[in-house]
Amino acid sequence: MGGSYSRPVQGNIVAGAVTVNIPLNRHANRTHLQVVLTGANTFSVDSTQDSIHWDQAVLDSAVNLQPPNSIRADPSTAIWEEEQASGTVDLSLKLNAPVAALRIVKTVGAGTAVYRIQQS
Repeated sequence: MGGSYSRPVQGNIVAGAVTVNIPLNRHANRTHLQVVLTGANTFSVDSTQDSIHWDQAVLDSAVNLQPPNSIRADPSTAIWEEEQASGTVDLSLKLNAPVAALRIVKTVGAGTAVYRIQQS
């Protein structure tokens, strides 16, 4: 029958310095990330085993959506491990271990980027 695949997660990263936190299925064994850049960008990719469920924009607006006794972590205090050091070219990254979330940190860039994540 073959393996099961989840729907891809896709998104856009705007121009300028920005951090994108992407919660994932922590029970998937493999994660494939593609980042396609348009224009000049510098970015890195990190992963965490900590469950996150809100975006930095929610934290910045001081709105706490965390349910009581939640095991979910604030993305700014999660333990992040670098998967891809700072780069300036399109990226295709395969992780063969479960991860709860990915973080794309764009430090420099007038250009934009598109990411696509597929888990199985």
